[in-house]
Amino acid sequence: MNQTCHFISYDSESNDNGLSSVTRLIFSIYRQFYVYFVLAFGPINIIANLLSMFILTRKELRGSYSYLFFFMTFDHTIVVISLVLTVIRSTFASTCDPNNNTFFLAVFSIVAQNSMDILRAHASWLAVVIACLRFFAIRRRGFIEPSFRKILLWCSFSLLVLLTASTPVFLSTSIQWIPLSKVCRWRNITEDVLVATVREAEWVYYDDCLVLRITYFIAGTLHNGIPCILLFILSILLLRQLRVIRKEFMSNSKVGNDKSSADDRVTKMMTVILVTTILSEMPQSVLNILVAFLPNGFRANIVDRLGNILMTIMLITSACNLFVYLSMSRKFKEVAKRYFFRAVPFGRIGKFSTILSARSSFRT
Repeated sequence: MNQTCHFISYDSESNDNGLSSVTRLIFSIYRQFYVYFVLAFGPINIIANLLSMFILTRKELRGSYSYLFFFMTFDHTIVVISLVLTVIRSTFASTCDPNNNTFFLAVFSIVAQNSMDILRAHASWLAVVIACLRFFAIRRRGFIEPSFRKILLWCSFSLLVLLTASTPVFLSTSIQWIPLSKVCRWRNITEDVLVATVREAEWVYYDDCLVLRITYFIAGTLHNGIPCILLFILSILLLRQLRVIRKEFMSNSKVGNDKSSADDRVTKMMTVILVTTILSEMPQSVLNILVAFLPNGFRANIVDRLGNILMTIMLITSACNLFVYLSMSRKFKEVAKRYFFRAVPFGRIGKFSTILSARSSFRT
């Protein structure tokens, strides 16, 4: 028997308490700003990610970390593109126009939402792989970095695992044909035609919304929670190992100190990126897990209203990665100057390009 449970409800009046009133006020104030922010900052984010991917694929930077950072940035780029397209459609396309409620657009909505969730989770797990590689690299003498084929295999395998484990999430939504008058109840519809809408599948409400709660629990743990916990632990281990290395090189020669300084910069850069990943994903994890257990419209009154703020944090942290690379990675900075500022006649850019070219010639 179908049970439309009250455990997870979209009834906005079911939890009309102080917290609900605060989130309603925040949502009403922030909603318009969020639209303009995504439309303005989204393209900037995409350009920054494309520049990062271009630099990371240059021959001077080829290596395990660069490959992983490339795939991580690629995931973020697809997420931002899907988000911008979704905001454009929801803002400028009238829901009362049958042409804006076609089967194709309904499929696009499902694919865009699921791809954003999966690729954000994939980027978080890639950050875990990066942290593990860095930890083993500085802990074990003679550690051999994996090849591009192994990196590609790891990326593909992790994506496949996420897709397989998220099957209940994919099946929880469906395309339903309903009269246009039910979509636009506030307007008089002269021609009541059937339009395609994306709704939660009816069967997810069976057994007191068991499947619906499972989907949120999977999203909260596998997509965000577990990788964030691992990143937090690995960040602490990396910083501790960095302190040990610094003590080891304290009494060594200048060459050793230079190597220690280079290791410090790389490890600090990775730690900053790991921390920004935690900041952007952990709040979403906590809210998704709470949805699976808290009653009285928690999803509608809290999670849905704070979703725009969480997406804003993700956009900012994603775009900041380029500036983290430029400020903390000397090699990344030199390659960026070589490819994008070689024609600028000021500063020491020409000197950096000459040095980098000499190093490349020496290696070949």
